Amino acid sequence: MEYFLVLAIEFKKYKKPARLTIHTGENFIDTFDLDRDYPSKTNHITSEISERFYDEFEFGGHTEAWARWLNRRTTNISRLWKVYKLNGHTLQDKLTIKVENDNNDYTNGFMRNNSLIKFNLVAVVREDLVENHAEKLVKALIKFRKGRNLRKIRLGIKDLLRGLPPLEAGYQRPSWPYVESFSVLRADETHKPKYVKNNRWWLGGSFTAEFQVKTKHRTKYLGTPGHHTELGFPIGSMHSHDFCLAFYKPLLNIYDEDQ
Repeated sequence: MEYFLVLAIEFKKYKKPARLTIHTGENFIDTFDLDRDYPSKTNHITSEISERFYDEFEFGGHTEAWARWLNRRTTNISRLWKVYKLNGHTLQDKLTIKVENDNNDYTNGFMRNNSLIKFNLVAVVREDLVENHAEKLVKALIKFRKGRNLRKIRLGIKDLLRGLPPLEAGYQRPSWPYVESFSVLRADETHKPKYVKNNRWWLGGSFTAEFQVKTKHRTKYLGTPGHHTELGFPIGSMHSHDFCLAFYKPLLNIYDEDQ
């Protein structure tokens, strides 16, 4: 089975480029340099959104509200996307992104400037889900959105994440199609060499971002950090970058090129 690995990256450069190296297990995927700033787009992006399945999605019955969201100047979309087509056999154990980025003006215990990187989205999706303008992915997102809305109605709550009953110890809810959090490993921090960050954090210095590769229903995906068993309804909501997985024209064109 074939998969697409999709990355959305922001970068603030200071002096020298940063180098990123990607592996899945022991398999080398790519290495590349970030030699300039890669800010997010803050302009209108409606023209870059596919309309083929837009009306079917309905956004929980609030299509007009989402149209306004797409046109806001505060809707930030990454300028830098990386897409890799992978055989399922290469998706082993974990995905790692090594970041070499020791670019700063650290002097006598003080630092005012350094290069920063943010992983707005890291996702693994099956190839068949993004065929025909991501038709199956759109339908899956519709199914999950309707399921979440029905669950909220049945429980009489407004916020599904805060209103759900807690899981038993040792369990956690999955996140799909993107993974929101990941482990960060730093060789120079002996007191806390590994900790968890999410896709809203800017990260400086050199480190390795580690994403767990998991399997459910014979499908591989990126799981949340830790050794807990994933159970229950997938968490998550439709944010700008996971929306782009199914509707962003530049991504849809890349999917089609590789099929």
